[in-house]
Amino acid sequence: MTYCNTCLLSDAYPFISFDSNGKCNCCRSNSKRIYLGKKALNEQIGKIKSESREYDCLIGLSGGRDSTYLALRAIKDWNLRPLAYCYSNGHMPETTMNNLKKLSKKLDINAIMFEDEVNRNRDLFRRIFNAWIKHPHLGMIQTFCIGCRSGVNKCIPTLSQDYDINYILDGANYYEGGSYKLKLFGIDDDDFSAFTGGWKKLHLQLAWKIFSEFLKNPYYMSPTVIFNGINDFSKGFGANVDKIRPFFYEKYDVAKIMDAIASELDWQQPSYFPDPWRSDCDVALIKNFICFKALGFSDYDFFLSNMIRDNAIDRNEAEEQLQKINDHFNNSTSKIKELLKSYKVDSESIQSLENLLMDKIAISNFKTRLPI
Repeated sequence: MTYCNTCLLSDAYPFISFDSNGKCNCCRSNSKRIYLGKKALNEQIGKIKSESREYDCLIGLSGGRDSTYLALRAIKDWNLRPLAYCYSNGHMPETTMNNLKKLSKKLDINAIMFEDEVNRNRDLFRRIFNAWIKHPHLGMIQTFCIGCRSGVNKCIPTLSQDYDINYILDGANYYEGGSYKLKLFGIDDDDFSAFTGGWKKLHLQLAWKIFSEFLKNPYYMSPTVIFNGINDFSKGFGANVDKIRPFFYEKYDVAKIMDAIASELDWQQPSYFPDPWRSDCDVALIKNFICFKALGFSDYDFFLSNMIRDNAIDRNEAEEQLQKINDHFNNSTSKIKELLKSYKVDSESIQSLENLLMDKIAISNFKTRLPI
């Protein structure tokens, strides 16, 4: 296997190529990240605070690392009066729920919980997983999240209208800016288009690819899956509320974030996750586990590679961190099976997944279908 001599991506990554110096095209095309700075961020915060309303802004809470830190900054550093909301998607670890309770109490933040779709989302995941394993396509693992995106996005316009709020603090950052899951469908985005106006076009391309796979696999043809899939797509563009993304103004500093939320809010990482990032959702763990076992890379390769390109982490340190994550995945099979059983996924499907990830020919077929 060939690896980029700058980042952590290998020749298993879709659409990758290397020059004569061993540098990958993702690094060669990487643009220097432009951070707007503390002064510009304070101007945006001032614009929010100038609104004479009960709440200055909305902030979504998942109980994960980034949203927890954003809530802490909003109250402690920026003196904002946010209305927090949490869409309980049915996939949150118990540790994450405890993080939310501690945050709400220690910050005295008004948080609204949306919990009425927990059972629906868990049932959806079970149905979709059972269908997916009949005709597995690695690009289609993102359909495991059907229901969640539309659930989150429908909270925003409701709260915005009810409380007359025009702004939302968004925890997006440059390092998670694109998605190799698009590439698994043969869609070659530039890993930055989601933040430069190209997302809607990509969204339409992705929807068509997913729809095509639905047609190939009759096990997806459940009214519940189809209805919620359409609903998820229709709500996927997000609400018409002005977003302020603090991590576009100040560099995303993992050590600083972890120190702040651990010391001030006693934030804890669920023990069965390999890393604090994306540790607020069991389905995210399942998806990353499958990708790692089938392809040898996951969201973490992508995230850490972007950090390297932005000089936010040394390559050796990132490589050491990724090795620990991968070692964790290599020892996570039992936990993944336990999680699948908790969703009432049938034993035949669970065994099929285990067989699939041990089948060298099947994995080879996955890799040869990738656009590399």
